[in-house]
Amino acid sequence: MRMIYTNSENYASVKPIFRLPKVNKGMTILDFMKHADFAVRLQHACRETQAPDTMVALGRYLGVSTTMAWNYWTGEKLPSMEKAIEISIKLGICVEWLLTGRGPQRPLKPADQMIDVSDLPAEARAGLQQLVDSIKTSEKHQAA
Repeated sequence: MRMIYTNSENYASVKPIFRLPKVNKGMTILDFMKHADFAVRLQHACRETQAPDTMVALGRYLGVSTTMAWNYWTGEKLPSMEKAIEISIKLGICVEWLLTGRGPQRPLKPADQMIDVSDLPAEARAGLQQLVDSIKTSEKHQAA
């Protein structure tokens, strides 16, 4: 904290000066605030999508400077809404999840890619689930 003396002979009139950076329309931000939760979600999404792992390359990939990529990665700053939407689209994740942690991480699939089995009896749904699980398991073994 910096002090300003209003009267050099009288040190009793000391006034503390707090200087905070100015942002849009007179709002202030505090330098020491961190956005650790955002950083964890961004890092997780980048690792899942195999985004570049150096700050220079990540900055290019996200369309920001190296410094800004580092600020996002460490939680120093949050992206603007416009940039958050761009990042979310690039990483294939939901912007609400990226910024707040709420909602699904990935967007829901389109209706034409989903099959509604809610009207089927419970036994039929269980049988279909077993079939889908066995197909997934066999595909994993074939890929390995």
